Amino acid sequence: MSVKATSLALLASLVPNAFAGQIVLRGRDGGAQRVDPILAPGKISQHVHSFLGSNGVAPEVTYDSLQNASCTTLGGSINGQPSKQIIEDKSIYWHPALFVKKKGGEELIRVPSSGSQIYYNDHGDSPRREPFEFPKGFRMLAGDPFLRAPSSNFVPGNATQSQNRVNITQWICHRTQEPTALAGLDGGMPDMAGIDTCDNVDAFNGAVNFPYCWNGNDFDPANPTAHMAYAVGNIDGGPCPESHNIRLPHIFMENNFEPNWIMGEFEEDTFMLANGDPKGFGFHADFFNGWKEGALSAILDNCGTQDGLPENCPHITLGDLTDNCNLNETIVYEEDVIGPMDFVPGCNPNTTANPAPNYQVCPLGTSSGTGTLVGGSSNGSSESTDPSSSSSATTSVSSAKAEVASSSATFSASATAADLSTSTTLVSLVKSAESSTTTSTPETSAPSSSHARHSGWHRHSYGVTSVVTQTLEARSIPTKLAVGFAA
Repeated sequence: MSVKATSLALLASLVPNAFAGQIVLRGRDGGAQRVDPILAPGKISQHVHSFLGSNGVAPEVTYDSLQNASCTTLGGSINGQPSKQIIEDKSIYWHPALFVKKKGGEELIRVPSSGSQIYYNDHGDSPRREPFEFPKGFRMLAGDPFLRAPSSNFVPGNATQSQNRVNITQWICHRTQEPTALAGLDGGMPDMAGIDTCDNVDAFNGAVNFPYCWNGNDFDPANPTAHMAYAVGNIDGGPCPESHNIRLPHIFMENNFEPNWIMGEFEEDTFMLANGDPKGFGFHADFFNGWKEGALSAILDNCGTQDGLPENCPHITLGDLTDNCNLNETIVYEEDVIGPMDFVPGCNPNTTANPAPNYQVCPLGTSSGTGTLVGGSSNGSSESTDPSSSSSATTSVSSAKAEVASSSATFSASATAADLSTSTTLVSLVKSAESSTTTSTPETSAPSSSHARHSGWHRHSYGVTSVVTQTLEARSIPTKLAVGFAA
């Protein structure tokens, strides 16, 4: 047991309910496809995402549609037992898939994943929203897909206030050999030269902190991150800025990629995220709330534990094993997302330019090393004809923003059933290719430590035994790639 784990266990024995305000959900990724219900509702998205959560995943979702989901890949593990579905949580979460170069060549294959941990916490000291949960229809983004270098540690728009923004994303290769925890610097991936496996629990772990400071407004598709802000100073424990002074539950998501499952089949230190990011700074995640009203606040206020879920919590209903929920059945856009392939799906060239170029969305079945930039010019890492020229009708951004602005509403922070569902019509006006980008100033800082604070004491077993098979364009996927894969 780690020093951190020992200290936490001692604290728990001395202070009743010492971990009230924290729960940990565990489960599997699945249903990898180019879908993004927040930024590209109803249409194919820019890059491949791996989903976890309920089988309500679809190109377009609402709070009500999620309530009709029949299962979830996320749940609770009590006393180290296999994870069981939490019936009260129909939320969906997603993050970019991870790829790596195939051994002896330039083709890419997708790195399998063994699961995820999602921490819900009562962090910070600003006034909470009551009930302490997300409103119906709430959605938010974490991280920045266009970053290719460390984030600036200043509050956006305010150079006098600092944040540990480099800790928004965190990467650690967990190994049974030295170094046992190979951590990246400033939110990027570690140097993996000479490292061919991350064979300990949690594997090659990519993590992201979600913001928890809310301004009380609905999600705005024309400015997808405007309603949320990271805390001042410490992004996972500091006070909320005055502009976003309503505190919501804090979500910290870890994703366990498994290069050791394909050991010997890939080139070392050639990882790349689905959004064309070889550095890891552009790791990001999305959350669409599907919690039953009243459940999350009751759990956080009464049933928090050090590492998972408590026994006999009256606010939690455990169902079937999370392994028995299959998100592959939710796949709508079928294309090869496993490989080998020359380029990642979509038009997402491998680039270290910071910020990365914003490319238009390419049609289903496209894997291109170049693309058409939003605004019209072509750019990329190799010459190729851009298939996206097949009539991507452009909606006027200015008129879309005007219509959204005229229809947006401000909701009470204390409303019990505030429904924050933005209308389908308004969401569809703004295409995912027109999502905002953030220009950041690279800077160097000491290695992040907040990831270690979480991962140092959540050892567990998943019991993931499912074998996923998928036929892609009459190709047979190698069995080794299919095992544990949620493609």
